Amino acid sequence: MPLDHSLRGFFMDMLTDKRIERLVKLIHFIGAKENCTKAEIRKTLACSDRTVDYTIKELEKELQQTGTDMAIVRNAHNQYSFSNKDDRQLNEVLRRLFFQDDMVRFIGCSLSGRLSVDSFIQKHFLSRSTFFRKLHKIKPLLHAFHLRFEPRTFKLIGKEHHIRIFYFCFFWEVTGSGIAWPFSIEKQWAKQLFAPIAKAMKLNLSSLQTERFLYWIAIQWLRVKQGHFTDLYDEAFPSDLQTKMLAHAGELLKTVPENIRSSEVQFLLIILLNSPFLYHDAELVASNLAANQLHRTEEWRATRRFARALKKWFSNALDEEAAQRMEGHLLQIHRNKRYFSVNYSSFKERIQLDVLQERHPLITEGVFAAFEKVLAEEMVPFLQMDQAALLIRYILLVYTFADIEKLNEPLNIHIFSSEGPVYEQKLSERMNAALPYHLNVQTSVTYTRDKAEMPAFIVTDTLFPYHEKVDVVYIQSPPTNQDWRRIQEHCEKHHKRAIESILLKRKEQQETEHLFKREMNGG
Repeated sequence: MPLDHSLRGFFMDMLTDKRIERLVKLIHFIGAKENCTKAEIRKTLACSDRTVDYTIKELEKELQQTGTDMAIVRNAHNQYSFSNKDDRQLNEVLRRLFFQDDMVRFIGCSLSGRLSVDSFIQKHFLSRSTFFRKLHKIKPLLHAFHLRFEPRTFKLIGKEHHIRIFYFCFFWEVTGSGIAWPFSIEKQWAKQLFAPIAKAMKLNLSSLQTERFLYWIAIQWLRVKQGHFTDLYDEAFPSDLQTKMLAHAGELLKTVPENIRSSEVQFLLIILLNSPFLYHDAELVASNLAANQLHRTEEWRATRRFARALKKWFSNALDEEAAQRMEGHLLQIHRNKRYFSVNYSSFKERIQLDVLQERHPLITEGVFAAFEKVLAEEMVPFLQMDQAALLIRYILLVYTFADIEKLNEPLNIHIFSSEGPVYEQKLSERMNAALPYHLNVQTSVTYTRDKAEMPAFIVTDTLFPYHEKVDVVYIQSPPTNQDWRRIQEHCEKHHKRAIESILLKRKEQQETEHLFKREMNGG
């Protein structure tokens, strides 16, 4: 499914230094792809081979400064990858690169509300003409968030919730994942503000999810302290949860006038209850679905249509409980998207979507088909926005709740060993435990020549005659590390063939249905 490339996005719009932009793109691209060719890098960076070589050398120098063994290596197939990859160190390199850019520093300072352009220009040795030229370059990024800088005060102008999500996206991209705490509010104080809220909602969070919500709390705290309050959203929130949040967010909201405090509570519910990154328990999911069904929200209607389309496509891989959880999380994604809908996808998200399409073609095919079906049935404005981020969430959602093994038939593998059936059985158990594939392993005891299905390949430690044309992997007993690698390579090859066969059959079926419809319509 082609993305709408008319939408502005790419966090690179924030970067006004082309050198830094290329380095940041290179880190994200090699990090996500794992192995990529020079031609792919050249296309991604939109530059010459010479510039690619120069950028790779520059990145190697940046990596050397981390003090780790991480490096860029080129294999025998002329593919580039990171050796000894350390995501934390890569994030540190990214942060260092980001803060070399003038506009990143400028946006970072703007949250304080005390930004003086003259002092900023003087501090960073910029001319006024250079500053305004660079400020003009980030207008597309601000426009994507429905924002602009006021020309005299240089404060962000726009709806409060758009300002907050802009700052969240900015700071999380630049300093997130525990790399640095960028706010004037103490992190420990933010934790104290968030703790009673998380406890009241019974949130089960990882350390990274907690960090993400602490960023939101810090931004809300700072904006409220400066006298900036968000508007009311709607009434489609569980009433008991609103009451509970109001009771437990008192310290966070104590400077908010009582007559508008409920809007700040709803903001918390949008980012917590309707977080696209958080899977709630069944009780909270049911409560959220019921509240939206009661008010017949646009998001609930879109969720119902999308859930039906996904259930139909993945019918053999979703039980009733998983389908209910999936529908609840779809609603979270859509509620969040309705109010935080911006024409924005980061470069990292677009690369991630490409990688997911390559690695999980059966899931992405179903998600894209369901998405297109929903968009064809009815115009849903918030689904037109930021499609890369939406599709990533949908794919991860299906991956989380669907029984992936049931999406395609298991690989049939036969084991024959001179050590006998007991050894074969133990080896089959170890194969099922060690290999990330859905396997149906037959041994010499369970195998019957006349009834067993044709295997994808045979694993054996002995020579034997076999009347069919089939791959044979000869191994030692017990298997060496090299043997395990060869078995995995064969699994990967035959798994890919099976998926290609399924996709081809579906394509042929769709073409047949299309021809049939044309004939029925007389054309």
